[in-house]
Amino acid sequence: GDDGRVTVHNADGSQEVYVHDQRARLVQRVDPDGAQHFKSYDEQGRLTVEQDPLGAVTAYQYDDAGRLVALFPGDDEPTSYEHDNGFVRVVRRGEAVWKYERNEQGDVTRKTDPDGHVTDYSYNKHGQLIGVWYPDHSCQRLVWNERGQLLEEQLPNGAIRRYRYDDLGRQIAREDEHGALTQYQWDSVGRLVRLILPGGACREYSYNAYGKITAERDE
Repeated sequence: GDDGRVTVHNADGSQEVYVHDQRARLVQRVDPDGAQHFKSYDEQGRLTVEQDPLGAVTAYQYDDAGRLVALFPGDDEPTSYEHDNGFVRVVRRGEAVWKYERNEQGDVTRKTDPDGHVTDYSYNKHGQLIGVWYPDHSCQRLVWNERGQLLEEQLPNGAIRRYRYDDLGRQIAREDEHGALTQYQWDSVGRLVRLILPGGACREYSYNAYGKITAERDE
């Protein structure tokens, strides 16, 4: 509708409603069970307040540069953020402290949690994450193609997820760690028109002139 309200009808007959303001920001979401989520923003478009279906309110506070400096969850201790060169370096909540080390590009290379557990991250020359080493010494590796797309994810347990793309760079298939294949088909302007799920079930999408999904059909 023109009031920024979009209703998505699910295959099971349930529906979800998304309401956007004039600046296309999500201000309300209504779940299939009727639960409502609200969000509000400041003049710069930054999220300032969120309210969940139970009424819990989270407030966000920013500095002059627009960086998040504090978070006030409705039922929890406030969280503060310390920045260094524009990046979050230390996060504190009550007694708990998380620390982040970064490379010159600002990518996190090491994270230390409140218990002193360390997670290390490594990147390729394009800044893409290629390895994560966890506190238990397990690791996760990622393989990228020259276009910067994720081809393969090797999970800590040794399982592998694979991703495939077409010549235009659109994802056309995803194989999960159990070998289940999900396939994606796109139209000429890059909109998803068909999703083929691992069991062979097919979901088709159609769009209106504004590119909004107007119908979902399960085959």
